[in-house]
Amino acid sequence: MGTTSHRWGRSQKYHARPRQLYALLFENGCAYIGQSIDVNEREQQHRRPAGGWGGKPFQCVLLGVVHGTEAQAKDHEHAWRHVAHKQGWTIYAKPPGLVVNHRRQMSLYRYLLAWTLRWPRAHVRNRAWQVFKQLALGSAALVGVLVLL
Repeated sequence: MGTTSHRWGRSQKYHARPRQLYALLFENGCAYIGQSIDVNEREQQHRRPAGGWGGKPFQCVLLGVVHGTEAQAKDHEHAWRHVAHKQGWTIYAKPPGLVVNHRRQMSLYRYLLAWTLRWPRAHVRNRAWQVFKQLALGSAALVGVLVLL
């Protein structure tokens, strides 16, 4: 018989089982959130030429494990997208890099779920610092224009 994932067949999405939530973090500040019953195998699939990401380098980060159906894990995926966005990541929906507005798929339940999740500290993109830097550059440009007048 094959691996555990092959024995479940098509009905696997309806059975409660451990499902790993993961993030693919790209150098350009974008993140893809997914779920798998075997995150190591899924990461290798993403890295293959046919994986859809076109060879873009990324880091795969395990976010957590949910014991539930595929639909329940999907709720967690959307909640993690919200958390990632709040940490400064732009959200990809699927390869090769379709950026999405994650809020369109949010529900009250998913917002409440997101409130319980904590993004890994090592992977926080400091949006506040980026905004400050842009404001500082804009202020410097304005001062330069005023000096010339």
